[in-house]
Amino acid sequence: MSMETPLDRIVVARTVHQDTNSYLLSIFKRTKVTITLRSDGTIVSNRKDPLAGTDEGIDLNGAKIQYFFPHDKGKTVFRLMAFLSFMASINFAIGTISMDGKTVLTEFTLNHTIAILSFLFWGSWDIARSKLLTQEHLLVKTITNKEIKISGNLPSQGVHKASAGIILFCLILVGFLATPEGSLSEGMFVLFVIAYAIFGIPNYMDWLTASKDYVASHSTTHFYFAIMNILQSDYDLHQPRDEDEMEEFNKVKVKLEQYQSLLDDVASSKEIFASKSPSLIVIAIGATTERLMKKACDALGIKRKTNARPTLHTFIHEYQTKKPLDDKSLTQLNVIKEFRNRATHHFNIDWDESFIVLSQFCQFVEWYAETHALTE
Repeated sequence: MSMETPLDRIVVARTVHQDTNSYLLSIFKRTKVTITLRSDGTIVSNRKDPLAGTDEGIDLNGAKIQYFFPHDKGKTVFRLMAFLSFMASINFAIGTISMDGKTVLTEFTLNHTIAILSFLFWGSWDIARSKLLTQEHLLVKTITNKEIKISGNLPSQGVHKASAGIILFCLILVGFLATPEGSLSEGMFVLFVIAYAIFGIPNYMDWLTASKDYVASHSTTHFYFAIMNILQSDYDLHQPRDEDEMEEFNKVKVKLEQYQSLLDDVASSKEIFASKSPSLIVIAIGATTERLMKKACDALGIKRKTNARPTLHTFIHEYQTKKPLDDKSLTQLNVIKEFRNRATHHFNIDWDESFIVLSQFCQFVEWYAETHALTE
């Protein structure tokens, strides 16, 4: 299922569902699925299965959501195995590095024995840990009684990931040493490694192929907090303290209504006053500012590099290559950018801060209207 986000919905958070945490099993089947949370309380994934639901995603409003920590069932032996598997990767590295490149495939030595036994031990634990340990996970039961399970990491995942990195590096090293220097096979092996780096790494580092309104993938716990923030909202916890503050918000709203014709072309602007969460207000302001800065760059005839990430930071930089921003406007844009990043990654914006960003945004819109509205 496509994960393209409708223009009237803002991407709030992403996480990665993992069918298994085994690196060896992931070679033979796809085990990771990116899941996106949108500002209207729906989640979508890029796979057609119970995680995907329909093309409109799964509505979490009214759903019961539980988070379960990863655990090793309290057994010391499992913790010991995590340590021993890491040490096995170290032994594997020692064994492979000590091999003679000229005879690595023709002579069986003690180093070969150490490397093989170490790899077998590490590989056995890599597969077994997915069966023996419990992944962290979210259990979601929607109002239509649809049950969804979003799984994350296993206990000691960081340690196991480090050991897998050591194993992979050593395997590449062995492959390089095993190919005759200057031969066709050496060239093909190098091309294979380069191809893997180009096509394999983006599957795990999705920021390399980021599109507009990009939000990095977060841990399952962070994703859980994002869902609860959207569904329960922090409005009741951090609502404006008195009527004077509400009046100030309304004044800015009235001022912005003068530029409604400009903002109507930017769908995310509708979320600014529709959201009850200060963090979502700031995210919507950031997305709207980003869109307006892109239009400003287009108005100056700026040709964007194909590999340039379409972010607010990029548009600010591009704009200044053709026309310097005055200090006031640049400060406004940087304030919006920094608070948006904090809102996206931490969800800890309060109402006072959201009003600061809203005020800066209002002044930015005034500048944009004076500078670029007539050129559209």
